[in-house]
Amino acid sequence: MRHARDANELLEVASDELRAIVGDNSRLGFQVLLLGSLQDHFDLLRAATNPRDRALVELFYATGCRVGEMAVIRVEHIDFTRRRIPVRAKRKERVVYFGLPASRALRKYLGGRRSGYLFQDIIPQQKGHITYYKKAWIGHWRDHRINGFHHCKWLGNPQNMSYAAAKVKFKRFLKSVDLIRVKPDRPLTRSTLARIVQEIGRRAGLGMVGPHMLRHSFATHLLECGADIRAIQELLGHSYLSSTQVYTRISNNAVESTFKRFHPRGT
Repeated sequence: MRHARDANELLEVASDELRAIVGDNSRLGFQVLLLGSLQDHFDLLRAATNPRDRALVELFYATGCRVGEMAVIRVEHIDFTRRRIPVRAKRKERVVYFGLPASRALRKYLGGRRSGYLFQDIIPQQKGHITYYKKAWIGHWRDHRINGFHHCKWLGNPQNMSYAAAKVKFKRFLKSVDLIRVKPDRPLTRSTLARIVQEIGRRAGLGMVGPHMLRHSFATHLLECGADIRAIQELLGHSYLSSTQVYTRISNNAVESTFKRFHPRGT
């Protein structure tokens, strides 16, 4: 716990220094500063109240993935033994890693599922519906074994049958009908994933949080805890080291500030 407190304090100093470097209104400054402390991440995780949302936040922060990379991760490609995932974006493939917290969150979310896109589009199973037409209650459903072919059934005359009675009759009839709706192997879109993270951030009281902010925090926190910048370059999938070096300036200023603040003769 002492190390976590020290790291958190260091990151808070880094955030103050970054504000001085890039200014409060800078796009980069806003993205890194918003989730500058470990406490912000704990708050975000607490606000992720269902297994899918928890797994999504844990994996974004654990891997530093871009939202487009996260969208196309498949369950069968996740190596839970070595806790790593191959991801592909911008014509490049790399391996990202995750820890035990993310692993536990993923397993809880997946249950027994072993294939398909990790974060799937949700296709609700059909329940059929009832319409009124002249002198009839009519039940409707589709047979998705035959390209979603539409079926209907006469249920009764509204003059001597209530809607509630027609609904009960239709429900009883549907027990003998194949209502299975095949779920397409389709991932949640990038915009949907971003909206989920934004809503979690709103519930946590952190304002506008986005997936790229978690990616920035992933890199910044690694640097502040001593990770080599070239390793971070690989983890982020940057083609050029210069893309990663912005975090070096953040880190160096944080170290200097920490020295001046805490060393007995640092000022």
